[in-house]
Amino acid sequence: MLQANKGNVISKFHKKSLDIRDKELKYFLGVFNRLSTISGILAGFASSAMMMTVPRWEDDLVVTAFLIFTGSAFGMNLLVILIATLANLWGPGKALRGDDCGHLHEAIDILEQAVQEAMRFFVM
Repeated sequence: MLQANKGNVISKFHKKSLDIRDKELKYFLGVFNRLSTISGILAGFASSAMMMTVPRWEDDLVVTAFLIFTGSAFGMNLLVILIATLANLWGPGKALRGDDCGHLHEAIDILEQAVQEAMRFFVM
């Protein structure tokens, strides 16, 4: 009887733990979805700014700095979109592979690192 209760408690613990990890996976996928949406909008703004015509009387240094910063913003936003898209495509598949819950834990750890990397590019 005691052994059955112990097995029941352990089983409930593992189920609750996997439910929490599943919610973490969904959270990270939502974060990546929002990051890619916002970065897409900002990349559109940056590409529009790069196509603006510049008057001839503007200082060449100012125009060069403007194009460098606008191009950098465009590139950083494209990197965020790339990271978010790959994480959204790869994350759930990685979590479902395997016989034990180790793959789910590994996928969430990698998604955490990817969120930090994407946020670093997003903030730049």
